[in-house]
Amino acid sequence: MQSKNDSQAQQISSTPDDDQLISRGLRGDPDALETLFARHNRALYQTALRVLGNPEDAQDALQEGLLAAYRNLRRFEGRSQFSTWLTRIVINAALMRRRSQRARPAVSLDEPSSPNCSKKTWPASRRCCVRRICCARSKVSRPAKPHESSALPRTRSRHGCGGRASNSRRA
Repeated sequence: MQSKNDSQAQQISSTPDDDQLISRGLRGDPDALETLFARHNRALYQTALRVLGNPEDAQDALQEGLLAAYRNLRRFEGRSQFSTWLTRIVINAALMRRRSQRARPAVSLDEPSSPNCSKKTWPASRRCCVRRICCARSKVSRPAKPHESSALPRTRSRHGCGGRASNSRRA
């Protein structure tokens, strides 16, 4: 009868390492890929969560990163550990997600933010929705477009939000 330590040592030695799983995955073994990605899943999720701070976004970034790793598995050269390569891909996916969130901030349409919108007209009034989105966009700092002059004064748009006056239409 084998001792507990002998059976654990045999189990560890029979567990394929990352290199074996990668080569099996490259040959088309889906179980090897599933084992390979599942092995690193928890650490990768924690990394994405630290970057994004939101569990749902971290899960999305992890999924995007694992998909990118799957698509680029043939490009893994083995100069670093597989976990390092995979972590870098997930970090890049999380940073891309964070960058796109900054470019397109989320606007809640559940509650009015403008004094012009009352609880009675919300959310029935489409004008309030347009105003809310317009106001949220004006709060996001963005570089001036080439055709806009940064010397133009800030004016109120037709939706009651701050905006830059353009040459074609004055508010």
